[in-house]
Amino acid sequence: MLAAGAVAVWKWWDKQANPDWLVEPPAATEVPDRAPLASVDGSGQTSLDPEVQAKQAEAESEGREERG
Repeated sequence: MLAAGAVAVWKWWDKQANPDWLVEPPAATEVPDRAPLASVDGSGQTSLDPEVQAKQAEAESEGREERG
């Protein structure tokens, strides 16, 4: 029982001498610059597959014919 009390006192004393908030945080790391997301901002329209481009052009031409 004396040993358990000694361990408890030692742990309490250790926390008092070395508080967690006193430890300095690690250095900040820089986030690398990334290219913008083409699927979000719409700038990647030329990167479509030829098959997808053909289907898109076909759908646009059908839409024009229906309106025109």
